[in-house]
Amino acid sequence: MVVRIRNGSAEWVNAQTGELDGKLVEVFGGLQKGDTIAVRGADEVRPGARVNVHTRAAEQPSAK
Repeated sequence: MVVRIRNGSAEWVNAQTGELDGKLVEVFGGLQKGDTIAVRGADEVRPGARVNVHTRAAEQPSAK
């Protein structure tokens, strides 16, 4: 599970992890490009909880 933040509210989404590349993790499931997800404390956030989002620049995978 991952926690997606939509309109300031948390919702749990089924997800599976794929390949790892350093700090990056491939994720499969009900997520779409551009979705905001909780990176830390996700297991403490309950569905429907109001959350404040603090963004940071996304890390881009290196060209191989």
